[in-house]
Amino acid sequence: MKPKSFFTLSVSLTQKAWNCFLEALFPPRCIISNKEGVYLEKKFRDFPQAPESNAQFKYLDDIYAHTAYYDPVVEKVVEYFKFKGFKQLAQIMVQNIPKKTPTHFYPPLDKVNCANSTRENPLGDMGELEGVSQNIALVPIPLHWTRKLYRGFNQAEVLAKEIERKKGGKIEELKILNNLKRIKKTSQQARLSKFDRHQNLQNAFIWKQKKNASHLSISQSTPPIPHTIILIDDVVASGTTLDQAAKACKEAGVKQVYAIVFARGGKN
Repeated sequence: MKPKSFFTLSVSLTQKAWNCFLEALFPPRCIISNKEGVYLEKKFRDFPQAPESNAQFKYLDDIYAHTAYYDPVVEKVVEYFKFKGFKQLAQIMVQNIPKKTPTHFYPPLDKVNCANSTRENPLGDMGELEGVSQNIALVPIPLHWTRKLYRGFNQAEVLAKEIERKKGGKIEELKILNNLKRIKKTSQQARLSKFDRHQNLQNAFIWKQKKNASHLSISQSTPPIPHTIILIDDVVASGTTLDQAAKACKEAGVKQVYAIVFARGGKN
């Protein structure tokens, strides 16, 4: 085992042990019913379908929203996850996202070995996929470093990691990339008009291509730009954030940019 892999495994095991210790001292309680045992009882996990959207995007090719933000339970889940740090809710939030994501977000069927496929869901259980092209990557919408420092974590990164984990270790090529950076400190979109939202996010994102070991040649040191990127975020309203993020990706050479979000609010 490589030193880095061993270190990562050690940190992961330590984190799990610490979480178990904390849960033993402070058992989780349902954020809706306050019943002890889980953070959200199963009877509250049947999230409503997301509303239809007529949004027109200039750079984003398509978006999948899993549920409706203005459902009382969904609002509560987002509040506790995003603003109160209940990161354990991410597992519940994404539990059905992989198998409901539109199939065109992924490589053609002839490149994928599908298990449990059906007419309605040709890709079957995403957790059984093998052979997914390495030219596809999950990219969480980044926070500006000041907001991430204040909040303590990026909710989109947590969701992306859970989606990656949900798909299983067989899809080693489907990785999370953090090359997308937010270089402009912006106001919160929810407080702005449609025009101001667009102005607020102009040139807010940039794709920073990372290099490998410095002793390699230029042709070897720069990893290839993915052909397809799936942006990950918790909530979408107007979609301006996702569209501007997609712009930065395409300017870097990405051919297709899709987005997966947990909940859709507003008209879009």
